[in-house]
Amino acid sequence: MKVIIVCDSCGNIVNLSSSPVNEKAYFQRVAQNIFSINENDIEIDVDMDITPSLENSFVEKLSEADDEKEIYKILDNEIMDNVSVDVETKLKSLKIECENCGESMTVEF
Repeated sequence: MKVIIVCDSCGNIVNLSSSPVNEKAYFQRVAQNIFSINENDIEIDVDMDITPSLENSFVEKLSEADDEKEIYKILDNEIMDNVSVDVETKLKSLKIECENCGESMTVEF
């Protein structure tokens, strides 16, 4: 597979071809000093689902804690053993910019 990026303003062109070994194209290697994708111009959707699965011993330790400092210590040491976190990310958009003339295009997914 091949993706061709052409700047309509100045004619800069890059051909991104996938490697026959792993079917990946490496943008930075091919497009360096011709086109750029700034990490600040990449938009990602994050969906996080946190499910508590509290152990009785954890709840007992928290309820028996004498002060706030002890509660924080218990939480620091054991909270990750008592919750399940599921994170899903999706690429929403990225912006490609011509290094020669500054023309840009945002690709949305």
